Amino acid sequence: MGRTEERSSWSDAQLVRGCRDGSSEAWGALIERYGPMIYGISRRFRLMPEDCADVFGQVCKLILENLGKLRSTDRLAGYIATTTQRACLAQLRDHDHRARILRLAVDEGRFPTQIDVDPEEVGLSALRAHTVRQALNRQDQRCRKLLKALFFDETEPSYDAISRSLALPISSIGPTRSRCLEKFRKTLAGMDFHTGGIKGSSA
Repeated sequence: MGRTEERSSWSDAQLVRGCRDGSSEAWGALIERYGPMIYGISRRFRLMPEDCADVFGQVCKLILENLGKLRSTDRLAGYIATTTQRACLAQLRDHDHRARILRLAVDEGRFPTQIDVDPEEVGLSALRAHTVRQALNRQDQRCRKLLKALFFDETEPSYDAISRSLALPISSIGPTRSRCLEKFRKTLAGMDFHTGGIKGSSA
């Protein structure tokens, strides 16, 4: 059996233990397994290629920093997916912020020199960020609050904190998150998110 085949058979628990012990082979195997998922999530957020690369780097850094805090190796895939979604949303917020700076500069008859931006790229990214916010606001109150806490709250509250603030049992957060994300994705699809346009906008 080849070395690559051996690594592909390692369990998540073995990968985590190896990474915690500083094994570069375990880290390589982890990235082989979950790297495509990280890029796949980034592409679903319609990020530019360079932004996908930034997200990948950020997620890898966070994985290395937080593997020791992972309470259960069964949660590795979920942790990486959630971390990637947070990083993608942070990229969208950053582009939205830069777009506001650009619009202000244009309104004032000047062009910003403190940032290097492509107006078309920033405009498209800002549109995507706006679409995401609209879709979030169209969710029912429970899903809206949960998704905001999980993916939009920069303080990154723990499941314990979310459970207390939403009066939701910790055991229900995962299943509820999955249902809410599915509703959220369907809303985005109905708004033509994947082609950059907005259908049925109420704004």
